[in-house]
Amino acid sequence: MSLLSVRKRRFATRAAKAGITAVCAALLAIATPAALFAQTANGTIRGLVTDPDAAIIPGADITLTPASGNPVNGKSGSDGTYRVSAPAGVYTMTVTMPGFATMTKANLKITAGTTVALDIKLVVGDQTTTINVTSDAATVSVDSDSNASSTVIKGDDLKA
Repeated sequence: MSLLSVRKRRFATRAAKAGITAVCAALLAIATPAALFAQTANGTIRGLVTDPDAAIIPGADITLTPASGNPVNGKSGSDGTYRVSAPAGVYTMTVTMPGFATMTKANLKITAGTTVALDIKLVVGDQTTTINVTSDAATVSVDSDSNASSTVIKGDDLKA
């Protein structure tokens, strides 16, 4: 084999490797989802829901309500943790659970691409009873004119 044919062969091999590398890079660029390069417009709020004794509260309902638009709902998991993703904005967060007082936090700011950590401690709800009185109470008259037919019982009359 001549020196020229060896050089041609090496050049062809290098060119083939470079071509394969270029094709692979192009395929990788096309196959990579655009979502990986895009920034998200959502932010996340996460935390732990507990009672006053630091016991976890699973199943608490979490609602993020914006000034305008639809609320975003979530729920604490079996381990008491929650994670709610919502569009960037300012929200009022409400956490409810039967047997506990409702917790509300206003002006909660969620920024795109960030996570806000907020642990929630619910307090035991106050049990309230409402009694409505609608009838008039009986009255006793001390006016002598309205007591004309009354009988006064004294001394020995009171002994049985």
